[in-house]
Amino acid sequence: MKYLKTYENYKLNESVWMEVESEYEDDEYNIYIDAWKSNSNDEDSGSSIATINIITGEVTYKDERAKTDSLAQEVINDVLESLPEIREERKDEIEEYLIKKEAQPYNL
Repeated sequence: MKYLKTYENYKLNESVWMEVESEYEDDEYNIYIDAWKSNSNDEDSGSSIATINIITGEVTYKDERAKTDSLAQEVINDVLESLPEIREERKDEIEEYLIKKEAQPYNL
C-alpha cells in the first residue's frame, strides 16, 4: 500500500525544500520522508530527511533542518496522524512481522 502526501512550497523563505513527500516504505515498516530543493522531483536533487516507524511512531531525523522546517513538519505530522489507521488496516501483517522478528536469534 502506498502512502503519498506531497506539498509544494512556493514561498521561498518558508522552507529549505520546495517539495516534501512520504511515498516510500521499507521492509521494516519505516516510512521515508523525502525532500527536493527544486520542484522538478529529480532523483539527483532529492534526499531522505527523516523516517517514521509505523509500529512505534518513532521519528528519526536524517537532516536536522527537518526538525524545524514547516513544510517537513507538516508532512511528518500528517504521517503521524495517519498511523492509527495504517496500523489498523495492516494489523495482521504487522503482528506477523513482529512474531517473525522476535523469533530471530540475536546476532552477537
